[in-house]
Order: sequence, then C-alpha cells, then structure tokens
Amino acid sequence: MEEGALRPLIDMVRFPDAGMQRCSALAVNAVTLGPQGATKREVMHEEGLLPLLALVDGNDMECIKAGIYALGE
Repeated sequence: MEEGALRPLIDMVRFPDAGMQRCSALAVNAVTLGPQGATKREVMHEEGLLPLLALVDGNDMECIKAGIYALGE
C-alpha cells in the first residue's frame, strides 16, 4: 500500500455528505481487503475507527452498510 493513502480516505469519511462518506468507507474497505494485517493496523494508526463507527451509528442505511464492511474487514 502506498504510504499516506489512507489519511485522505479517512478524512473523507468525516465529510458531512452521505455519498462521500459511503464512497470513502468503501474505499477504506477495498484498501484493507485481504490477509495483510498492516493495512488494517494502518486504519487504526490513522484514527479511522471513530469515523467508521460514527457511520454505523448514523441514519443513512447505505453509509451504515459501508461502515460495517470497512470495520468488518
């Protein structure tokens, strides 16, 4: 994974637009797919857990699903 790739995606999860949140959460999920533990740890290192949890606690069902996918991966 390219260094610095996750920070902008996680920042976009915080953006106050449901479409942007959904797309960025799915992008985080795509980056963390697979058995590489380093990418999953990088999400934690980049403080991505709280924004993804906030999506799951939101009102937009598609954002909730995207957040669950990203957290579940």
